Amino acid sequence: MSGLETRGLRRSHPGAGGEWREVLRGVDLSLEPGVNVALIGRSGCGKTTLLRALLLLDSPGPADAGEILLDGRPVRRGGARALRAFRRAVQYVPQDAAATLHPRRSVLAQVSTPLRTLGVTRDREEAVSRARQMLESLEIRRENWESRPHEISGGQAQRVSIARALALSPRYLLLDEPVSGLDPGPASPDPRPARRHRGRARRRRERRGGARRQGRHKW
Repeated sequence: MSGLETRGLRRSHPGAGGEWREVLRGVDLSLEPGVNVALIGRSGCGKTTLLRALLLLDSPGPADAGEILLDGRPVRRGGARALRAFRRAVQYVPQDAAATLHPRRSVLAQVSTPLRTLGVTRDREEAVSRARQMLESLEIRRENWESRPHEISGGQAQRVSIARALALSPRYLLLDEPVSGLDPGPASPDPRPARRHRGRARRRRERRGGARRQGRHKW
């Protein structure tokens, strides 16, 4: 079976009094190839918790349960090497992009390094070339390519995060309010370049059988 799934997913958060509060209760979810899915709910309902669980970025508590499957096979937690193929297939654009950028890497390295560490290409020059093309397509100025995360705005950091995810051409792209923090100014004029590139990436994923999931608020 082709797809990204959760089965019987339960997740809890520790409360102020030391008790655990259940956030996700028995969630069964299936993302089919070529389908866009939007997760809508009020703040604090568990959207980001679900996305982090799908990515195996969370730390399950004692009462948590369930499993994540990719193409019908359970994805086991492990080190970076064990999850390399999963990370190539499933990427994430978080709501707080700046917090996920490596503090010592330049903007260019934020995008080029994962291409090598996740095995997309072993050639450094090819990785840098692909990263440059991606940064240009998202209108991230060349003078910012050697900047560190603390030297760019939150909106620029959001674009870098989008570039980092799209550069890997993942089969599944999980988005947590990906364009809400984009700068409206000259350094980041509008989100249309990101949308155009996501459209091209979506067409490539659909040819291979991919899906996208997005979390957002509904007030």
